[in-house]
Amino acid sequence: MPDPQPKWLVGTAFNKLDPKGRVFLPVKMRSLLPGTLYLIKHPDRCLRLYTEEMYSTEVEEQQKILAGGRGDRDRMRVIGPPAIEVCVLDTQGRIVIPLQLRDHAGLQLEDTVVVTGMYSFVEFWSEEKFAAIQGAPAS
Repeated sequence: MPDPQPKWLVGTAFNKLDPKGRVFLPVKMRSLLPGTLYLIKHPDRCLRLYTEEMYSTEVEEQQKILAGGRGDRDRMRVIGPPAIEVCVLDTQGRIVIPLQLRDHAGLQLEDTVVVTGMYSFVEFWSEEKFAAIQGAPAS
């Protein structure tokens, strides 16, 4: 019996960040990530990957924040449009994580990256930070 096609981005994988800053996404997630993708900094010191359709909801929320006070706008300069990378999966199912985004999330070349589905987006964590939020020591 063939595997069912998932509707949501779920599951967790532990993949190496290669020397060029690329990381594989799990096969079951790839079919749910067509076309243009948005890789963004998140205040929790991880990265989030959205499809264009799903990111449009985030943009609406961010535009509300931009209409707020100076502090809100300053926060958006750190995690908003200047902190976004537009990308696509390569033919092998990888994305490139640029240096400024790797630095934000504490991701080092050739280290393990935790790739975890969060229903409508994917998060990328350093193994240590992910272990800390899970309450377990990193391996």
